[in-house]
Amino acid sequence: MAGTVSSPPRAFALAKDTRKLRVERSRRWRQDPGEADNTLMERIQGGDQRAFGLLLERYWPTLAAYVAGVVEGLDAADDILQMAFIRLWQHRHDWTGSGSLRSYLFRIARNLALNAQRDRSADARRNEGFRQVLAHSRGPPTPEDNLAAERLREEVEAAIGNLPERRREVFVLARFHGLSQREIGEVLGIAPQTVANQMRSALAELRDTLSHHLG
Repeated sequence: MAGTVSSPPRAFALAKDTRKLRVERSRRWRQDPGEADNTLMERIQGGDQRAFGLLLERYWPTLAAYVAGVVEGLDAADDILQMAFIRLWQHRHDWTGSGSLRSYLFRIARNLALNAQRDRSADARRNEGFRQVLAHSRGPPTPEDNLAAERLREEVEAAIGNLPERRREVFVLARFHGLSQREIGEVLGIAPQTVANQMRSALAELRDTLSHHLG
């Protein structure tokens, strides 16, 4: 019966490589836009394993970064993403083409990550985007620079972690993963205007919390 076929083993070999190969896969994903998502999904619905592998390569890096911020670690994120793509393959005939495939994948990954978080009673509020946000460009950092940057990173991370849950999710999906208001609404099941309101509130709260760092 359609929808219950097991996942293609060749495609999932990609999910079990080393972190070095994960970086290489991310580089290829940025360089080659390839076929449109909906075209790949139509091929996947026809049982095309190569199209499934291409979609996995395209979205694994960004989904891994997002899920790692929920479950605190790339190893756990890999396990969750394997389940997410297995679910996509098994239920590929449920895809209707409405909405964004990217937001659909984020929604699957988010639900699985939250389930894993609850199962382990983990308070996973960290994300890994701060190294880029806090990177220095004025030459080699001094030990004092490194200490100050680490303290600032911890303050920013804590400020985001202390946002109300829905507000925090909106902020992370928008700022660290580049989803649009419409896509965030699809992921979280809320209206785009609610997304906009939550984003404004998140920014206002962060500005207030981190005001001592602002000019």
